[in-house]
Amino acid sequence: IALLRAIREGSALRVLYQSMTRPHPTTRALTPHALAHDGFRWHARAYCHTRKQFRDFVIARMLEVNGFEPAASSPDVDDEWHTIVPLILVPHPKLSESHRRAIELDFGMKGGQVEFHCRQAFLFYALRHLRLDLDGSAKPEAQQIALKNRAAVEAFMPSRSSSEEL
Repeated sequence: IALLRAIREGSALRVLYQSMTRPHPTTRALTPHALAHDGFRWHARAYCHTRKQFRDFVIARMLEVNGFEPAASSPDVDDEWHTIVPLILVPHPKLSESHRRAIELDFGMKGGQVEFHCRQAFLFYALRHLRLDLDGSAKPEAQQIALKNRAAVEAFMPSRSSSEEL
């Protein structure tokens, strides 16, 4: 409830947060502006007052809320959140023709492809969820889809440091 209040009022929260990069929880001041689900967990997109940048925070890792304070940044300047990246999905090219047709039906592809839009801030999670983050060694039957515009998408890949949980 405190997280929603902070988003609604445009204020910051002081939270005790357990990251994957530190062995013990730390107190953070966060100015949250959005909630998002990566297919597995809920995240808060927030400006971190300590690191002075927008990052993703797994909500379940917010162990305590210790009050509110003034916001440190506006969500309008979170470029990775406002940048939309098109992912052009196609059937894996090494599948048989009949399997490619089945995948086209599964994903509602027209002309052998479908365009999926993703926020740049969540690109890492979308690629992982779609299993498009793999190195290409997976069998076509397991991978099933490929990213037609991989080079263009890779130009938008956020640095691993923009995600707090990594």
